[in-house]
Amino acid sequence: MRTSKTAKAAGLVAIGAAAIGAAAIVAQPSAARAALVYSYAEQTISNVQITGAGLGTLTLSALSGSNSATLGGSGVSTSGTNDAPEAYQGAPPPAPENSFVKYSTAGGGPQSGNFARGDSLVGAAASAVAETATASPLSLDTASSDWIFASTFTSTGSSVSISLDYSNDILAQTSDPGATAQASFTMNFTVQDQHGHTSRAAPVELNASLSSPLNSPELIGSGSLSIPLSLANLTSGDTYTVTIAGHAFSSALASAVPEPMSLGAVAGAMSLTIRRPSRRGSRSILKRTW
Repeated sequence: MRTSKTAKAAGLVAIGAAAIGAAAIVAQPSAARAALVYSYAEQTISNVQITGAGLGTLTLSALSGSNSATLGGSGVSTSGTNDAPEAYQGAPPPAPENSFVKYSTAGGGPQSGNFARGDSLVGAAASAVAETATASPLSLDTASSDWIFASTFTSTGSSVSISLDYSNDILAQTSDPGATAQASFTMNFTVQDQHGHTSRAAPVELNASLSSPLNSPELIGSGSLSIPLSLANLTSGDTYTVTIAGHAFSSALASAVPEPMSLGAVAGAMSLTIRRPSRRGSRSILKRTW
């Protein structure tokens, strides 16, 4: 049974209307949002003691901290003595001052928006945190935190030992293979004499970095350490300076989001949809004579 011209025309109108409706839907503007990119690094030390045979009196000579955060090309930095203010950029409200736990929902915190933050505190204990979370395409967002403690002393011995308790946590993750998340924390110990000679240590337990992709498991560490620093190559009789420096860093770069299909592309699809070959030839059904 042959289909009437009216029925075929009605079918053609329905096809065209459906395609135009799809074009209207695709053409609607929407906020571009990439897959979430998240990085976090935190480290704390406490109960720090410096001991050694022939060790003289320790005198505090430096105590300072600094923090920075950049988000979408806008940055802020802070500095201070033992408690530099938090540097925060992004979705309100900012993380509480001197909070070193994860703030993003990606890490179990309350903040679901894009942000970058760095915070530090040095005193009886010393802590640094850097955390970045973003889903903004092609936005390189970073955070860093630094603190430093220094003290002078004299010694007639051949070494000193720094003992401490520590805890740290580091995570870098994204579900987008085109994005990049990086996180790291470091801690360095140095003794220097008045002539510029140095003795250094950087325990592996206190230095780590992660990058994603590929996503690695979160690294959580804690324990106690005793860190020896030799004075054998330093100038005997000098006043020595022992320095402990902590650093945390995080960065997140979300990849580009594909552009929505254009109206022109949909119109092309409409043309392909409407102009299909007939069973009796290669002419368009729009031109077929019944």
